[in-house]
Amino acid sequence: MFILITQQIISMFIMIAVGVVLNKTGILPKEAGTYLSKVALKVLLPCAILNSFQIEYRDEIRNGLILAFVLAIVFNLILIIVPQILKKWLKLSVMEQASLSYPNSGEILIPLVVSVLSKELQVYCCAFMIVQLFFIFTHGEMLISGQSTLHIRSILGNINMIAIFIALLLFFLKIQLPSVAVKAVDSFAGMLAPTCMLAIGVSVGTCNLKQIFGEKRIYIICFLRLILMPVAILTLIKISGVANIMEGAKEIILVSFMATASSVSATITNMAYTYQNEERKASGINVMSVLFLVLTLPLMVMLYQLVMEM
Repeated sequence: MFILITQQIISMFIMIAVGVVLNKTGILPKEAGTYLSKVALKVLLPCAILNSFQIEYRDEIRNGLILAFVLAIVFNLILIIVPQILKKWLKLSVMEQASLSYPNSGEILIPLVVSVLSKELQVYCCAFMIVQLFFIFTHGEMLISGQSTLHIRSILGNINMIAIFIALLLFFLKIQLPSVAVKAVDSFAGMLAPTCMLAIGVSVGTCNLKQIFGEKRIYIICFLRLILMPVAILTLIKISGVANIMEGAKEIILVSFMATASSVSATITNMAYTYQNEERKASGINVMSVLFLVLTLPLMVMLYQLVMEM
């Protein structure tokens, strides 16, 4: 698993490098990265979500989804509470808190799960996503905007949330899309990883990496986001004994655990620019967390396997 995860992340890193080169050579300007991100989030990710639920309905998958939703709620609450506890001690800014609380559970996680684990397990990524989307457009948006108003429309109107509801409805009603539609959706879903990596590469290419690498504070945030937070959650997983609750639980938990160990959610950076709140810091943390993910995620998966075997 460690080797497979490492190989896949290196493959993604190569795609990012291609995006950097395309930006530096002027083939893909900064605006192209924005458009690629929009295509990925508004077309390709919804297709990946729909595609993930085009599987045969089985009781074990239904039970697995219930477990995945419970894990998602618990893990997301931990990710929100821990930065609140550390806030005064580490003097965390609003953007640093948000970066710690919200990992990338979609465009990076889904391709990884499909390529390294199995296509069937990506349905459990969606459980984490739907819970995270609720928190990110309530707690996360209020944190970054400084407002106390909930924007329910942001949650219900989110294209990925809509895709999840439709996918769940089709799954529980045992409705399969026509084969022609499945081929189109599957093809779009297969474009998710390359498109996201190119978008990240363009973003990296437009950043002042020398300045970002020189900010010691970003290293602290990345350490907390990519190592400390996942380790804390892994400790809870081991103590609770949830891995023995049902057959296949370890694989479902691994998917949720990988979500918590991912880089910072791109939505946080987008919100930072929307509300003009620490935009440069948000972008720097996002870029650095993606670069460090090449090293940290394989290590976290290896640690998970070692802990589960104890």
